[in-house]
Amino acid sequence: MAAAYDGRDDAKRRCTVSQDWARPVVHWELVASDAGRQATFYRELFNWQVGEGAVMPIPAGLGGPEPGPAGHLRTGDHPGISLFVQVRDVRESLALAEALGGR
Repeated sequence: MAAAYDGRDDAKRRCTVSQDWARPVVHWELVASDAGRQATFYRELFNWQVGEGAVMPIPAGLGGPEPGPAGHLRTGDHPGISLFVQVRDVRESLALAEALGGR
């Protein structure tokens, strides 16, 4: 029988993460010119559970074996997909992005 997770090792684990740890995607967003129509499309094509409202939540996992990050769908003027990635230091990460040619 596995022991219950109590979180006591979290601080120790965070302290031992190397400088080059893989930054996880923690959220994602779909932007569509007609989010209602897009929600219907994803519901029917992939059997996704898409919530209602101005920002339509989409639960983590989407039926896959691993939970993964949750996301949402919303209406916007610039359709696309955004990934939200966890970083250790936002300023440092933005400076590195610029040094790598990002804007």
